[in-house]
Amino acid sequence: MSKFNISRSMAYSFAIAAFMEGGAEVVLGAVPLLAIRFGANPWLLGMLGWVGLIVRLPFCLASGNLSDRIGRMPIIVSGASAVTLACIGLSLAVNNLQVILLCALLMAGTGAFYPAFQSFIGDRSPQGELRKNLSGFNTGWAVGGSVFAVIAGYLLAAGRSVPFLVGVLLAVGVILCVWQWYRSTNVSEVADQTSDESHSVNDPGALLLIARIGQFFGYAGLFAIRSVFPKLGVELGMNEGTIGMILGLVLAGAAVGIFVGNAGPWWRGKLWPLVASQLVMVAVGIAVFLTSSRLVLVLAFLCQGLSVGIIYTAAIYYGLQARANMGRSMGIHESLITGGGIAGSLMGGAAAQFISLRSPYIIYSGLVLAAAGVSMVYWHRSKRSQSQQGAIPL
Repeated sequence: MSKFNISRSMAYSFAIAAFMEGGAEVVLGAVPLLAIRFGANPWLLGMLGWVGLIVRLPFCLASGNLSDRIGRMPIIVSGASAVTLACIGLSLAVNNLQVILLCALLMAGTGAFYPAFQSFIGDRSPQGELRKNLSGFNTGWAVGGSVFAVIAGYLLAAGRSVPFLVGVLLAVGVILCVWQWYRSTNVSEVADQTSDESHSVNDPGALLLIARIGQFFGYAGLFAIRSVFPKLGVELGMNEGTIGMILGLVLAGAAVGIFVGNAGPWWRGKLWPLVASQLVMVAVGIAVFLTSSRLVLVLAFLCQGLSVGIIYTAAIYYGLQARANMGRSMGIHESLITGGGIAGSLMGGAAAQFISLRSPYIIYSGLVLAAAGVSMVYWHRSKRSQSQQGAIPL
């Protein structure tokens, strides 16, 4: 591919991800505030989170497999269209039942969109360009999501329908950009440039499963923090602005982690970045369990996000690296994010309710430490097995 085409692909990857994640975050940031205007209680506010994730999960699984069979574009456009319709509906909603149903539609749309679009990127990334295009994608959703999450509340204050109409514009922008990229790229040329790659060279082996284990627990921790920390923050004497700022640092840390992961191939083919990220998560849980220092909490949540960003970058790269069944692989990728969010929210809420407000963090540390141990055992067994087969020398 020419330098122009490479830069154009990165630009499309960035813009499409920024538009989609920005549209989702501006809506999800405004929805709880709108629900409160309609008289929502804490239980209903919680439902806005876990109901949407449960609806999203099967769409993640189905989207990837279906895009392998019928093509990427029908799934991508359908997912973005569902997001568009959800945003239009939310701009007109008059009660919380409508809000919950439309949020479920929004999450179904993103669940369908992301596996198909991630596979679309793989289809259009010849040898040597996959990491660059994924860099554009990862940077795009991190930046777009962060920016629009921050301004969602201000947009709602400016007008009842403003954040949802912004979501409509961003979702329509996604459809237009994807269609233009689809028309301007000949995927057969990309396939020709990758056809001489052997599957064994591109097979990430044990690293894919290890990255996915870390990704699941990373997002479980992220969603546990988002669901139960506000209550602990209130008990520590923090105001709403401070709590919101501290929670926002998790996403900011994830963006930094993605930038670090996309800065070069330093982590590729190596076990230690994945295990180190898991051990940082263990330290974060212990720190939050033990401390009331705001500075320590800020650093801990930044580190949690940083670890999630690095592992996310590795998991999506390894999932597309083999270039086989990419839709199915990305369906699993997004399902692990969603499943981690469900598990983290339920674990965090139950532990905080029935044990103590700090208990979710120490329980989380123990689970991630066990996962890190399993990862290392699996890695060494895989290396030993391959060595015995003569595939990889020790």
